[in-house]
Amino acid sequence: MHRFAVAVLLITGCSSPHWSLAQPALDRVPLSIAERASDDVWAVGGALGAGPDALMLHFDGKAWTALDTATDATLWWVHVVAARKRINEPSR
Repeated sequence: MHRFAVAVLLITGCSSPHWSLAQPALDRVPLSIAERASDDVWAVGGALGAGPDALMLHFDGKAWTALDTATDATLWWVHVVAARKRINEPSR
């Protein structure tokens, strides 16, 4: 996430670091962010019991995408793990 923030600052020409919303019309609160790579960032949260479904966003290196959570519970934590290689899967 840090590399993404630096890239944004360099591209926009901002002289000091700052936060901005992943989606400007966001109606829920992001509470936790996890980064596996600069093109695999996840954010979760919710309306804290006062509104629509839980919040789950994914950043693919270019844009944030909202994902359906199928729950109205607030998601407090996110942790990203690497995919496991199957034992019989050939090496690439």
